[in-house]
Amino acid sequence: MLICWNIIIGILDYLITMFAEVIKLVMNKALAITNRTILVSFPVADGSLAFQRKLRYEHRCFLRLYSYEDITRLLVGLNISSFAIEKIQIDFFVTINLN
Repeated sequence: MLICWNIIIGILDYLITMFAEVIKLVMNKALAITNRTILVSFPVADGSLAFQRKLRYEHRCFLRLYSYEDITRLLVGLNISSFAIEKIQIDFFVTINLN
């Protein structure tokens, strides 16, 4: 069964970089079960708020922050061609169109 919309928010921050394949697994699963649109948030790697987040989480847990180029590279690597990346304060909001 396919779903029309898939929303992935607040999870990709904490997927450990050395397990980058996990991020691809999450995205591939979303692609496999979605037939229309996937909405994803990625935390921004630059700016004062990103610096504050790095300090806050430094000893608590791993925190992965993304640049525009990181996200583009990930999506292109997954053969996703129709997407829009919008910067909204402390996150990038990504819309992936599958139809």
